[in-house]
Amino acid sequence: MDRERLLEFIDVGDIPSLPEAAKLAIDTGLSDGRSIDDVSKIVLQNPSLTAKILKVANSAYYSRNGKVSNIKDAIVLLGYKTVKSIILSITIRDIFKEKDISWFDYKKFWLHSIATAIIAREIAKSTGRKNDDELYTAGLLHDIGKSIFLISAEKDYKNSVNLARAKRIPLYEAENITFGFDHSDVASFILDQWGLPEKIVRIIRNHHTAVSPSGTSGDIQPVEDLIILASNILAKTAGYKTLDEEPPYKNTQMVLDRIGLLGSEVDRILIDLNEEIKSLLSILEIPGSYIKGIFAAIQEANSKLGDMILENKRYSVEITQKKDLIENLNELSLFLLEENNIENLLRGISLRISSVFKIEKCNIYFHLNENKTIMARSYNPGLTQNINDIDSSVDFIQRKEIRYIENGEMFRVSSNEGKEIAIINYTPPGREDQSGIRLFLEYISVSLNNVYLQFLSRLKSEKLQIAVKRLKEEIEARRRSNLLNELIIENSPIGIVITDSSGNIILYNTKSEELLDTEIKGKNILKDIPRISKFLVDYLKNPKQKENNLEIQIRKDGKIRYLFFQYKKLNETNYYLFMVQDITKRKIDEAMLTEKKSIETLGELAAGIAHNLRSPLAAAKGISELIVDDIKRGNLKIVRADGKEEYEDKEIKENLSIISKSIEKTFNIINSVLELSRGTELPDITDSRFRFKDIVNEVYSLLEHRFKEKGIQFETDIECNEIKGSKNMFTQILLNLINNSIDAVEKNGWIQVSCKKKKGNYIIEVADNGIGIPKENLEKIFEPFYSTSGEATGRGIGLSITKKMVLAHHGIIRAFQREGGGTVIQIIIPDKMENG
Repeated sequence: MDRERLLEFIDVGDIPSLPEAAKLAIDTGLSDGRSIDDVSKIVLQNPSLTAKILKVANSAYYSRNGKVSNIKDAIVLLGYKTVKSIILSITIRDIFKEKDISWFDYKKFWLHSIATAIIAREIAKSTGRKNDDELYTAGLLHDIGKSIFLISAEKDYKNSVNLARAKRIPLYEAENITFGFDHSDVASFILDQWGLPEKIVRIIRNHHTAVSPSGTSGDIQPVEDLIILASNILAKTAGYKTLDEEPPYKNTQMVLDRIGLLGSEVDRILIDLNEEIKSLLSILEIPGSYIKGIFAAIQEANSKLGDMILENKRYSVEITQKKDLIENLNELSLFLLEENNIENLLRGISLRISSVFKIEKCNIYFHLNENKTIMARSYNPGLTQNINDIDSSVDFIQRKEIRYIENGEMFRVSSNEGKEIAIINYTPPGREDQSGIRLFLEYISVSLNNVYLQFLSRLKSEKLQIAVKRLKEEIEARRRSNLLNELIIENSPIGIVITDSSGNIILYNTKSEELLDTEIKGKNILKDIPRISKFLVDYLKNPKQKENNLEIQIRKDGKIRYLFFQYKKLNETNYYLFMVQDITKRKIDEAMLTEKKSIETLGELAAGIAHNLRSPLAAAKGISELIVDDIKRGNLKIVRADGKEEYEDKEIKENLSIISKSIEKTFNIINSVLELSRGTELPDITDSRFRFKDIVNEVYSLLEHRFKEKGIQFETDIECNEIKGSKNMFTQILLNLINNSIDAVEKNGWIQVSCKKKKGNYIIEVADNGIGIPKENLEKIFEPFYSTSGEATGRGIGLSITKKMVLAHHGIIRAFQREGGGTVIQIIIPDKMENG
């Protein structure tokens, strides 16, 4: 349809409006939702319509005892649907005034429309559909576009009518040739403007194209579309047609079969049709001569239906007898017999369909399986019959990727079991080739079925060959796998032992004997291997064990070794697999890694504490220095009261200087801690030499008040001279150790610091006679956050920092219980001066 030309042809302003009564009739609520008073009021607004409804109610067809004198009684007598039919028939005819045209018979036109409407309604009833009034409306209005043509373009429309008569083609085809659109397009446009339901508009738009001319459309149209098409055909075959010269429809029986309408029902509908039309003749002002006798109409209709069938048969025979078609079929037969390659076969079929019938596009989809399809396509824009001039290709695609030709015909090829094996999709050929292509496709269908069977047979053969090959490969693979498994088991770095359900060893490798340090051939893993049997038995008997693994600690050559056992039951057997690994190195590495992480964590914490100490210490140092400066300048004098006398306190100045120096020393210690906390590796100590005795004295001066407070005696035994290392770190080390001793020692106790040189190492000890440390905790006191005080006051990080500082000097630190009570902390530092 040329929509642009249609819009130019129709002037919306000239379209008559739909009367209120017609709107009421089309309203689907008329049969149920409207009261008699509502309908009566609308009908009474049109006196002419009122008179005609009363006339029908008093006709012989409907009359009862007594005369019907008011519209309410008429509605009750006739029923809503009959009143609706009368309203539609009269109002629609009234708005399209008949022109005085000699070559066009308006009465036949209206009679055909009414007959189509009545038949549509009866078919709906016969086939059990409830929308009979909707179909009546569609039938009545299906040809309304012809009236628009007569009103708007009488001369051109006459040419269309003459063209249809001359070429013996349907009138809608002649309209499309003349205008670019037909009366169904015009009608659907008008009805859409009136606001009719979309369903009615669609039915009227499709009433000539519900089925393709060849009857091979792949798309199943809605049944309502087919009913209007069938009603249009039956009205014409019964003698109610606008043009006597229109050719008969060739697919009548197929349309009736699709609807499900029997021949006996067709006869009944035609009999009732004549009777009902008679009741409307007078109100539509149509003379009775237009109505045929009942039996004459049936006889004529049946005769025409028979003529159509005979004409179809003759048409098929004529096509099969055409010389060109026979030659093409012979050529196709030779091609199908000689070609073995399925891709070339499908491409050749597509090319021949395109060339023989001069078809622009032809696609063949041959389904290899549920997902994969071969698509052969040909493109013949010049509609040539020379195969060499036609573009073609073959591709493998997924079935979900199939895209059919727009408005194309579909021919489906099915196997004997009803399974779809191929689809031939093509643009419609010329009218004269429609039956020929059908025969052509039927012949190809047989060939494609044979190809499909051959394809299945070849596929089964190939699958069998592949299965045999795979079986041989699998046997060889298993042989190699068994050999490889034996080599893997024997050379595995893991000990492997397989036992029966009682623990008797039936398979093992050399590694297992090496790890277990014993010969295990013929032994029972639960009884005969002293190193592990007891552990395994106890573990397996434990009802709480959930994991199939166990660590066992054994001693070999004076060293502790860790063995890791895993076991599992082999699937669907009564055998058990034991795997043994030596995890000694892993355990050592894990311990070292844990210690390293602890040191790193400690460094980060120490750095944080050191940073946080800077600010308050800086403030304290600054204030003390300011006070000392004011005293020196004479701006400040500190007076101490002693009874009644007051005198200047000169010692305070010295004490403040000590505080300032102590804070300065603390800053140096903080810097050492920060240096120690950088990165994850321990720093290399490169400081200059320092006298050990000096830092002992410095630490004592910092802690002197604590010694005096608890009455603790401080002793030294220092034989060391200069030590190479970080003076600030050693100050922190001694400060931490002596502070801890002060905490542990009761009043009037003692603490001793000693330093001796032995075999190239400095041996430094801090001993006390305090409360001591339990033996089981001696190794833990250097761990981060561990504290013997039992209080969460942060004291647990001091010894951890101390240990890290000792390690930075490549030394070791350890703790002992002192005989007689107390604790000894020993530090061993290599002499860097002696060792270079």
